[in-house]
Amino acid sequence: MISYVNKLGTIPVGNSSPVRIMGILNTSPESFYKKSISIGKKRIADSVRRMEEEGADFVDVGGMSTAPYLSTMVSEKTEMSRIINAIKIIQQVCPLFVPLIEENWANTNTAKEVASIYLKSFTNHPLDALVLGCTHYPMMENIIQSVVGNSVKLVSSGPAVSETVMKFLIENNLQNDSKNPPTEAFFVTDFPQKFDELGSQFLGRTLTNVHHIKL
Repeated sequence: MISYVNKLGTIPVGNSSPVRIMGILNTSPESFYKKSISIGKKRIADSVRRMEEEGADFVDVGGMSTAPYLSTMVSEKTEMSRIINAIKIIQQVCPLFVPLIEENWANTNTAKEVASIYLKSFTNHPLDALVLGCTHYPMMENIIQSVVGNSVKLVSSGPAVSETVMKFLIENNLQNDSKNPPTEAFFVTDFPQKFDELGSQFLGRTLTNVHHIKL
């Protein structure tokens, strides 16, 4: 890491703005440099793993070649499909987190052992932030934080969505200024009791007025 202050054009680097290494994952089969292309689950996973081992801080996924002297244009749909497919391969899937949370085991030693296994690769490479890509995962925030370390910022979907909704309501003058207490009703296709138990964990209070419906 560069410890002195310098500039790349007008961008300062060093000290509080450390240099980061970006790996490039090329999923464009029409690219002119064929050795750079990564297609297929194993090739993509191996390429990203090698980048991590060689010190990459983050990975840029490309889905279309930009060589100006070749006919490489593809549709936006094709480009997005390539990128999303690659992200699905390289993201860290944690399938046991949801069952642990729904069985109220989110803050147990078992949960920490599972998290340590899933997040082992992250502890070997410094992170700035980790996105909790499921509405359940914030319930394990303390466990996850203890595994990845306090220097890693955890980003939850809940606060981000709340801030976006609040901004939308204010910009469109849709906020409810009534002083009356709000009423709420919940409609679920699963068992109401199970929803009540899980929802109470999320909101920290008992849920009432829960109705079972069929779609």
